[in-house]
Amino acid sequence: VAVLFRAPINGTRRWIDLFRAVGRRDAGEMTAIAEGLLAATPELAAADLEYLYGAAVLGRLARGELAQARQLVGQYDPRLSGTRRQHPTFTFFRNAVQVEAR
Repeated sequence: VAVLFRAPINGTRRWIDLFRAVGRRDAGEMTAIAEGLLAATPELAAADLEYLYGAAVLGRLARGELAQARQLVGQYDPRLSGTRRQHPTFTFFRNAVQVEAR
């Protein structure tokens, strides 16, 4: 009998959970999972870093957690390649965290 299903490996389960949280627009869960994956995986492919960084920052901004979003931008934005840093999404992040909380 062939095995048709195997348990996800190497954090795949957490990625699936992240995609579900994004789909539900659950900012708290997005943030928790993305930050966990960022912390657990220091060497990430560029696309993975961008997605996790984006999910974490957007989650923090959606929750009104400007200081935490600012910390994420300071930590992960420098890891983006020069051309990717100029992408409108990441420019938005840098600008958003510069706005003082009201």
